[in-house]
Amino acid sequence: MGLLKHFEENATLKRVFRKIFLHTTYYLKQELRNCRTVIDLGCGYDSPIRVICKSYSVGVDLSKVYLLESKRKGIHDEQIFMDIRRLGFKPKSYDCVMALDVLEHLEKADGFQLLEEMEKIAKKKIIVQTPNGFMPQKDECPLQVHRSGWVINDFEKRGYAVKGMAGLRLLRGEKAFLKFRPKIILAVISGITQKIAYHFPKFAYQLLSVKILNKERRAR
Repeated sequence: MGLLKHFEENATLKRVFRKIFLHTTYYLKQELRNCRTVIDLGCGYDSPIRVICKSYSVGVDLSKVYLLESKRKGIHDEQIFMDIRRLGFKPKSYDCVMALDVLEHLEKADGFQLLEEMEKIAKKKIIVQTPNGFMPQKDECPLQVHRSGWVINDFEKRGYAVKGMAGLRLLRGEKAFLKFRPKIILAVISGITQKIAYHFPKFAYQLLSVKILNKERRAR
């Protein structure tokens, strides 16, 4: 077994790595601290919410296969089969509405419409994660194809605070795979550069955008 494969399959090593280099899950966990209810749009079959959230969570996806696998893993408290382009939830029905690595799979107009709906449904905050700029991705599953690219200004003009994730953009390619070898060393370098990427999202591989709606918390 190669060193990188051993690293990827060793749960203990992955936890240590994420603690040292502050993986995305760390930041998501911080954002969800005061949220009792969370709806995870486009949740897929392996949402990170299972390791970051103790709140009541609802997973929404257009793939029944993904939802069944998500249910088998016990990721969410509830699963809903629904097209996220046609949401039917009541205003202010969830503390947090999140869409992780989802917007890039929609046409840009549909993505902006989704943001508007998310902002209506959320009580406290909206969390969005997407690649920084257009990142081509082809897949046999139409739901996994990338159809749009998103930049910092797309979110900041709507009142989101944007931070960088997954290290420097130049280190990663399609599906966030590391571009160069040896990959175990590059993974460490990417982890180290995460602290730079966080404060300078222009150079990051991913964007983590958060909009706080709770006026009381914002004023603190």
